[in-house]
Amino acid sequence: MSNRSDTYRGRLLRVNLTDSSSKEEEVDPDILRSFIGGRGLGAALLYNEVGPGVEPLGHENKLIFNAGPLVGTGAPCSGRFCVSTKSPQTGIYLYSICSGRFGRMMRKSGYEVLIIEGKASHPVYLVIHDGEMIVQDAGILWGMNTEETERNLRQKFSVRGGVSVACIGPAGENMLKVSCIISEKRAAGRGGPGAVMGSKNLKALVVGGDNQVSIYDEPELKKIMKNAHQLIMDNPFLMDSISPYGTATSVNLSSAHGVFPVHNWQRGVFEDIDALRPQRIRKEFLLRDKACPACPVACSKITAVTSGVFAGAKTEGPEYETIYAFGSACDNPSMESIIYADMLCDQLGMDTIACGVTIAFAMECFERGILNIRDTDNIELRFGNGEIIPEILQKMVKKEGIGDVLSDGVKRAADRIGQGTEKFAMHAKGMELGGYDPRGVKGQALVLA
Repeated sequence: MSNRSDTYRGRLLRVNLTDSSSKEEEVDPDILRSFIGGRGLGAALLYNEVGPGVEPLGHENKLIFNAGPLVGTGAPCSGRFCVSTKSPQTGIYLYSICSGRFGRMMRKSGYEVLIIEGKASHPVYLVIHDGEMIVQDAGILWGMNTEETERNLRQKFSVRGGVSVACIGPAGENMLKVSCIISEKRAAGRGGPGAVMGSKNLKALVVGGDNQVSIYDEPELKKIMKNAHQLIMDNPFLMDSISPYGTATSVNLSSAHGVFPVHNWQRGVFEDIDALRPQRIRKEFLLRDKACPACPVACSKITAVTSGVFAGAKTEGPEYETIYAFGSACDNPSMESIIYADMLCDQLGMDTIACGVTIAFAMECFERGILNIRDTDNIELRFGNGEIIPEILQKMVKKEGIGDVLSDGVKRAADRIGQGTEKFAMHAKGMELGGYDPRGVKGQALVLA
């Protein structure tokens, strides 16, 4: 049995990018007990660290990475980490949960919390390993997509026990407010945390080490974990729907209840729904199932397109929200284009919900005659035209032509276009709406408020 004070004491590494310094701290025990784990602790720390007048893309904003007490213990479904910051999209508190190995490897590096502050004078990345922090020049990585960045860094630091990488792509470097942080093809998305990293000239974090995650009473935890595992295995929704189909199973549920947003939220039922159903994804595009660390459900799906104009596209997903954003919201029945767009967003470091909802808005502007063919760089930006989505995404990340108008999300696109378009720009406080229509799911209105 470990000493209770050695198990989860909130070991914190504060990194100042301005002068490349770092110092170890411990989170106040009262805060640690009151705000257990990722989201709660991140919110409390951000509240204390970042004042109301701080600009989200200013050097005074901070990025907080933290992993909860179950991360790295083997507890079912505990493979998570949380990113908290002030959102460039909304101007208020932002949290984002991401799965994968990063949280466990952060704890193995010796820390439960990382606070990144200041701004580097040039592009850098951080290496945090076994209680040591090194700031490295990232000039050679700047401009790389997330896959290239992660591959480069994992090869460079292929130490015993491995490392995990969280990084930004060109979207974050260009401080697009729709940019996210990518780790192992998983996204800490929504609200623009990638832009905050980019504003600090921080390309990536590399974490790892040989520190073991201490457990106060391991025999008792194993009993609890065994019971939790059995409850998961006995849950028919998890094992019969989520396990084989992933979050895409919600396509069936939302469509059946008429709350699957279609045609930029003008309807709640998609006429070509069979093209977007998870059963089709599993039958025609699935390569294999994938599980997060310590998770028996394996809800993630590796998919690929093998023929047609999008042949060669391969992604982890698409998740339900991505199918909604690039599919039904754009009146687009092409699963091939959705898979390609999902892959591209991961590589560029862009939030799929933000991008899809913004493109759906632009399609409505085009069909209403508010945008014309000259405005859209000779692109037929019509509902149902899935083939143009990747081209629009590339223009957004480069801030070229119509992409510059759309690059910071739907609210700012409506501000730039004007002409009353704010009436059908689907967002709350600047953040694009997720794929559940509150007109049919009343409780969802509280989520979006």
